[in-house]
Order: sequence, then C-alpha cells, then structure tokens
Amino acid sequence: MRYNNIAIVKLSALGDIVHSLPALAVIRSEYPSSSITWFAEPRGAELLRNFSGIDNIVRVDLKTGSILNRFRNLLKILSDHRGKFDIIIDFQGLLKSAVFARLLGKNTLGFNKTNLKEPAAGFFYRETSSPFENKNHVIRKNIHLLSFAGFFSDDIVYPLKALSFTRTTEQFLKNAVLEPGKYVILNVGGGWDTKLLSVVQNKKILSDIDSKYKKVVLWGNNSEEEKADLVSKENGIIKAPFLNFTDLILFISNAGFIISADSLPLHIADATGTRSVGIFGPTSPARNGTLNKESLSVVKEIDCSFCYKRKCSHKSCIEELDISRITDFVNRG
Repeated sequence: MRYNNIAIVKLSALGDIVHSLPALAVIRSEYPSSSITWFAEPRGAELLRNFSGIDNIVRVDLKTGSILNRFRNLLKILSDHRGKFDIIIDFQGLLKSAVFARLLGKNTLGFNKTNLKEPAAGFFYRETSSPFENKNHVIRKNIHLLSFAGFFSDDIVYPLKALSFTRTTEQFLKNAVLEPGKYVILNVGGGWDTKLLSVVQNKKILSDIDSKYKKVVLWGNNSEEEKADLVSKENGIIKAPFLNFTDLILFISNAGFIISADSLPLHIADATGTRSVGIFGPTSPARNGTLNKESLSVVKEIDCSFCYKRKCSHKSCIEELDISRITDFVNRG
C-alpha cells in the first residue's frame, strides 16, 4: 500500500522521542516523497526541529491553560488534520496517545497488546504489530511496529540536521576553553529520583577523572541546577549554562564522553555518536541503554533491579553502584 500522508504520534517524553527517530528514518527512507507529520507536546516539538525528514511538526498542548482552552486546542488540531492521513502510527502506546490517534482518523497502527504500557490503548488501533520481546531495546521495538506496514530495516539512523551553536554558547565554550573531544560532561539530572546519583557520588566521579580532560557539569531545570552548584563548586569544576536543544545536541556531540543517567542527554549521545557511560538503576540498559559499541552501561543488579519505579525506599541499585567502573572507562579514553 502507498502511504502518501503519514502521521506519527509520539507526544512525550523527550528521551522516548529520540528513541523514535530511527523509526522515522526508516519511514523516510521507504517513502522519500510522502508527507510526514509528527504530533508532539511543546517541548518535544522544539526538540524535533533539530532533525530532518519531518514535513510538519504539530504542537499538541493539552496540559497548560484552562480546560476550556485545552479543549479548544484539541478541536483546532482535529479541524486542521482529521481524516487527512493514510496511516497514523502511535509510538507512545498509552491510552491518551491511542485516543488522540483515533481522533485523527481510523487508519491507526499501534503496538501489540503484550507491548502496551496501558493495554486499553489497543482498543483504539485498527491494526497492531506482532508481539515483540519486551526486554529488547525500545528502538528495535519502534522499528518492529513498522513491519506491519511493510517497513523493514536493521539500520539505526538518527536524521540530525546540520546545526550551529548560538553565540552565547559559543562564547561560553571559548571562555571555558572547551575543545572538541577534550572535555567530559557529567549530567546530574535524569527526571526520576530513583535514577540519580547522590552529590557525593557525583563529586567522587569528578575527582577521579583524569586531568587530561576538562570536566563540565550539565543540568536542565531549577532543581538540577541546585545539584549542579553543589557538585561543581569545589575544585573549580565548570558548570554549563542552560542550553536550548540545539546547543545541547552540539555540546554533547563535541564532548569526549558524557556520563549520565537514563535520560535525554544519554540518548542524544547515541544520536551524535559520542561515547557515553550510562548509569542504570530502575531502568534496563538492554531496553533503554546505548547501542554504541564504544560506550558503557553501568549497573548494580539486585533482586528488584529494573523495577521502573519513580520512587523507592532504599535506592540500593544506585547507592551501591561501582563508581570506579565509570571513571576507569573514561580514563582509558
């Protein structure tokens, strides 16, 4: 079947959006002249502007403002786009994304019920993929979803545009003398508290990294900045400024290494080919980790490993992590 107009529904989260980009590349390779529209929440839409292969990015803001305004926004989107797509692919797999996809049109494609976070979402798909082994990588899962529509590929490609630093960030790099390949980024953020190392652990990493590298602490919101201040204030460690998505991508792409929890910066490293050390506690590196053979995932496996919980009473999988595995890997270069 020929798909002239294709819709992708992947509203959030940011790291998950990055994990959907190789599937986008497969679609674009198969149908170079088709129109592809991606529906995403505002932050996701901003991130997607750094990648090629998308003809239209539609902001879906159903979280801010009054309920009436959110409803009006939804009606406007449906008025503009309903019934215009030959296929609507839901890479989110949640009830809200499945309902939204079905409101866009009847030709919906979603994951098999065994692969859905919220099984009720399956009622809103016209077609579903065959079952996929849930322990395998989510990027492969996304590409597997396309097999129903006749898309097949083993290639992992991120369709990154040619980007340029903003003047502000360019000046920061110059002032800090951060040369490509000669600095290591330590990302202190990661969303869930259960994913995050302590201030003490982060300081230990920075103190044990070889002096051949400059060290930079990365953060993304107010609470992460507070942690970055605590981690960086000793020994003259550089704290990065707040970076927009374009600058973030370029900043990571120029680094020698990035050390990060399972979060957006770690997945950007894979997209840019930057070597990384992924820190994993509640989430599985087999499912969410790097596919770069020159990178490393560090795990402390315990009885409740890979629970995917955002709250935990003990955080043993993170607290007992062997920090020396991280620093030894980076120092070997």
